Amino acid sequence: MGKSKKYGMNTKALHANKRFEPISGDVMPPLHLSTTYKNDVPGESDYFYGRINNPTRELFERTLASLEGIENYEEQHAFAMASGMSAVSIIAELAKPGDNVVITKDVYGGTTNYFSRIIRDRGVEVNFCDFADHDALNSLLNEKTKLMCLSGVKKYPMRVKCATLSWHTLTSAIDNTQEEINSENID
Repeated sequence: MGKSKKYGMNTKALHANKRFEPISGDVMPPLHLSTTYKNDVPGESDYFYGRINNPTRELFERTLASLEGIENYEEQHAFAMASGMSAVSIIAELAKPGDNVVITKDVYGGTTNYFSRIIRDRGVEVNFCDFADHDALNSLLNEKTKLMCLSGVKKYPMRVKCATLSWHTLTSAIDNTQEEINSENID
């Protein structure tokens, strides 16, 4: 048997597990613009309302996971949101009362406001700092730190961030809204 071929990013993006049965014979999956779906028995279909899930968004999420090397499609490994603030609110739910969250000072203003007001009011310790100042960053990280929010891959190369945080097991969220993603910056 030959060696398994390692596919590049473009091939993975095109050939991620599609999980759809096109009745029209489409070679590539169509865009599903429907907001509601027929369900003979409520809750028994994968799709019932577009804001919760739809085939197009599911395929996009699977493709993102595939680009990260994930081929297990039985579990959800990537999430797509309709807006940046919906992503922020989902990410914020990872922090529970008593947890510590460390956020770079230059995140989007809505993120700053959400964590400063809403998440702090829930009993989560929220700390903002300049991530380029490694001493300040390390002084805020402790055993209660569960989440770290960054803004921009180019501003703070991932190698530096990961080296600084290598002794911590925590979730990192990166907002690249105002930057193009350059995979060379991510290890």
